[in-house]
Amino acid sequence: MSEVKETTEETKVEENKEVKTEESKVEAKNEEIKAAPALTIVPDLETADEKSKKDFILELVIAVCLGLSIIGMAWTGWIASIHSENQSKNLAEATALNAQGTNLWTEQSQYLMKDMMVWEEINDLRFEIDYAKEADKANDLAKAEKQLKEMLANEVSGDFLIAVEWAMAQKEYASPFDMEGYTVSYYAEAQALLDQAAAKAAQAENDRTYADCFLLLTVLYGVVLFMLGISAFFKGSTTKMVLCIISGIAFVLITAYIFTLPLPVGFDFVSYLVR
Repeated sequence: MSEVKETTEETKVEENKEVKTEESKVEAKNEEIKAAPALTIVPDLETADEKSKKDFILELVIAVCLGLSIIGMAWTGWIASIHSENQSKNLAEATALNAQGTNLWTEQSQYLMKDMMVWEEINDLRFEIDYAKEADKANDLAKAEKQLKEMLANEVSGDFLIAVEWAMAQKEYASPFDMEGYTVSYYAEAQALLDQAAAKAAQAENDRTYADCFLLLTVLYGVVLFMLGISAFFKGSTTKMVLCIISGIAFVLITAYIFTLPLPVGFDFVSYLVR
């Protein structure tokens, strides 16, 4: 029994030692905490009122950008439609002028062939006159001269008469169609119509190009609207700010490019208001 009591007493002594050891550790930690410098708590300088003010300004900027983008989108779409309308009009006029020019060219070619045949007859009479003079045939000479006068009076007129007189005045044989600029004069009016048709076709092509440009700008304005619209779904002001900056830069670039493009021919904004 004495041995059991001694063992129990030894166990209690060991437990007391462990408790004292733990207590000494706790006291040491408390001393360290007391000796450590106090933590400085930095207050949040940005109050709730300031945050709400910044959010309001940001939302106001986004709203303004949305409005301007919608106006730009409407403007570019309207100008693109006017360019497309001018393109259709110019293409129709170019087609009509080209048809008129082609028909007139064909008609003038027929007149040219007719005048060539008349010149061949005149040339034959001139040879008969020269032969009658050499052969001393007065009757044949008088007949040939009479036919030549009648032909010149009835079959030759205007510019053709001037060209024939020029050719007959040359010492060596010459054709009236050798006179500078005479053959081209047959097609002058037809060529003018074809040139007008080409100009209208070029204008139509320009209208098509500018219409495509304004349609592209309309799409880009739509992208700006999309970015500004989705910014409302983000809670963080930083994300909204980034989207707003990107959209603003894109809006400025698009708007600046608009001023490099010409307005449609005949466009008058005041006339649309008067209507």
